[in-house]
Amino acid sequence: MQAKQLIVVPSVDILGSQNKRFKIRRQNYMKKKVLVIMAAALMLNVMNVSVYAETNEAIEKSFEDTETIKKVQELLNAQGYSCGEPDGVAGQNTTNAIIQYKTVNGMDATSTITQKLLDSLESSELSVSESNNSMPEGMSVGEQEWKNWKSSSVCTIIPFMQSAKEAGFSFSLPSGQKDSNDKVGTFEFLDENGNITKDLEQTDFYYGVEKQHILYTGLETRDASVYESTEFREACIRLVLGYNMHLEKGTMEAVLNLTRERAEEIVNYCLDNTIEFCVVDNMRIHLTYRNDTADPFYRLHVEY
Repeated sequence: MQAKQLIVVPSVDILGSQNKRFKIRRQNYMKKKVLVIMAAALMLNVMNVSVYAETNEAIEKSFEDTETIKKVQELLNAQGYSCGEPDGVAGQNTTNAIIQYKTVNGMDATSTITQKLLDSLESSELSVSESNNSMPEGMSVGEQEWKNWKSSSVCTIIPFMQSAKEAGFSFSLPSGQKDSNDKVGTFEFLDENGNITKDLEQTDFYYGVEKQHILYTGLETRDASVYESTEFREACIRLVLGYNMHLEKGTMEAVLNLTRERAEEIVNYCLDNTIEFCVVDNMRIHLTYRNDTADPFYRLHVEY
């Protein structure tokens, strides 16, 4: 007698349990797959952000160190954007000058010092240097015209002290010069509040006086490095600016005749081109650059 084959049919409960476990395994697999995809996407995104940040940082890197700020101040001053005395401190004058320069040159109107700003300033410096070969309007050069010049203006001691302050400088005289018409002292830089920031070192500030009238003034040094410094140039600009003045009728207040830009134009042209004699804006200027003797000296002399 042939044995009968016993066929076991899984119960509904067993099948349901198997299907449930299969679904759970499939769900877990899908979850892991999704997590892997998400992790890969996240990693890729992080890499992109990192690359962007590094690239953006390189483009927008800002500079706040003293050396760079001083360099920017010197470049801005040379191009007519007044920062005051270059000291490496980003004060209000420097902030305003940077914003003004950036605005004029189509950059973001902020005071941040970026590589783009530095590149622009250095490029502009070359243009300014080339333009300094152009003689300022109204200037005459030559010793004969210088000799034929006659003063038509009067600058007296008290108004001169007032206009000097407005131009950004003062001066001090050592004792013992009361009876002398030729005064020699120290040139002092002032900030926007009228406070002394520093002296012009290794340089004599001088002026000649007769009956309270300032006949001439100037700056003299025996050190070539001082003469070629930005501090000496800045002092010359402020001196010319403060000396060329008049008294306002009625108020009798000292008023500057020149703009800062005009004083810069005159002084920069004279120094950059070593103009020994010139006449300009009711002044005669004598520049001495003597470095080929045993006793060298360098001087900017102004009469008004």
